Amino acid sequence: MANTDDSLKKTLVNFYVYFLLGPSIFLWHYFDRLKIIYALPFVFVGLVLLYNFFYSKDKKDNINFKNRYLYVVLGYFIICLVSISLNLNSSLVWVGINRDVLVFSTPFIIYGFNLSYNLNHVKYLLFISICSYFAIVGLESDFSIHLSLFKTSASNNEFHAGILFGLFLIVFLVYKKYYWLLITIFFILLASKRAIFLGLIPAFLLFYTLIKPFKLYEQRNNWLIFILTLVYYFILYPISINLEGFSAWALNFFTDGEYNTVDFLMKREVFVDLLNAQIFSGDFIDFVFGHGPGQADIYLQTGGLPGFMKYLLRSPINPHNEFCKLHFDLGIVGVCYFFVMAYTMYINNSKTGILIFLFTIPTFLVDNPLIFIYFSHIANIIVNIKINDEQHLIST
Repeated sequence: MANTDDSLKKTLVNFYVYFLLGPSIFLWHYFDRLKIIYALPFVFVGLVLLYNFFYSKDKKDNINFKNRYLYVVLGYFIICLVSISLNLNSSLVWVGINRDVLVFSTPFIIYGFNLSYNLNHVKYLLFISICSYFAIVGLESDFSIHLSLFKTSASNNEFHAGILFGLFLIVFLVYKKYYWLLITIFFILLASKRAIFLGLIPAFLLFYTLIKPFKLYEQRNNWLIFILTLVYYFILYPISINLEGFSAWALNFFTDGEYNTVDFLMKREVFVDLLNAQIFSGDFIDFVFGHGPGQADIYLQTGGLPGFMKYLLRSPINPHNEFCKLHFDLGIVGVCYFFVMAYTMYINNSKTGILIFLFTIPTFLVDNPLIFIYFSHIANIIVNIKINDEQHLIST
C-alpha cells in the first residue's frame, strides 16, 4: 500500500510541475493581468488535502507540513499585520499588500510539505524558461546579443527574470550535469543580465574558498554556517541602501572610472534615493515597522518618481533594490526577519541550498527576486531535490 501512496505522491508532484507550474511560468508574460501563477498555492494545497482525505490509506502516509515552515510563515504574517495596522490611516494600496504577502508566503505554503522533486523537473523548467526567453526577445523586441556586464540594450536581450538561469547553473554544477550546465552558461551569456554575475561571483568565491574547504556545510557546523550567512546578509544590507556610493567606488576600483554609476545602475539610484528619503525621514514607527507590504512599488509610481519617469513607466515600478523594498515595506524588523525566512527556505539539507542563498542575496542590490514568484518556485524545487545517493549534510 505504501508503494501505491508513493506513486500517487509522485503523480501529484509531476502534475504540479509539468501541468501547472511550467505553463504558468511561460504564460506569465502574456497573461500577467490574470495572475495565473498566484493561484498555484491554493491549487496545490487543494491537491494535498484531496490526497490526504481520499487517497492516503494510513495517517503515516499523509503528506505532512514541516513545523518550522509553519512557524516562520506565521511570524511573517504577524509582522505584516502589525505593519498594516500601524498604517491604516495612510493611503494603503491593497493590491500591493495582497501580491506581496502571497508571493512571500508561497514558498512556505507549497514547499513546506514533505514532497520530493528531481532533476528532470529542473530540466523541464529550464526548457520552459528558455522558451519564455525567446518568446519575449523574439516577439517583442529587436533581437541583439550584447555581452557587456556594464551596459545592456534596455530589455531587448534580457529574460524578464534572467537570474533564474543562475539557479539552473548552481543545480547542474552541484550535480555534475555538464551538458545542461553548458546550455545554462550559454543562456546566461545571451541574457547578459548583470544580476546573475553579481550573485554568482560572491557565491562561488565564498563557497569554494571557505565553506567547502572547511566543510562548514556538515551538520556539526550548523552554527558556523548560520553565523556566516548572517554576517553575509547584513554586510550586503548597508551596501544596498548606499548603492550609488558603493557602485561609484567599485567602478572606479575595477574599471578606472571608465563607466559611471548612471550607466551601471540604469536609474536604480533614483529608486534607492526616493525610498531612503522615506525610510530615514526620522519617523521611528516607519523606520521600525515600515509602510505596509507591497507599498514601496506603489509609492515610487504615485508619490515619488519624477513626472517624466511616471510617463515612461505608466505602472507601479519595482524598486530594483530588495533591501530598500523590505525596509520601506516592513521596516528594520522586516529586514531582520527576512534573513530568518531566507535561511529557513534555502539552508536546507544540501550544498545546493547554501549556494542558492549566497547567490540570491547579492541580487537584492539591483534586482527583484522577492517579487519574482517564479524565482521562488524554481529555487525551492531545486532546494527540495531528492537524489537517492545524496547525503543530507545540513539539518535545520
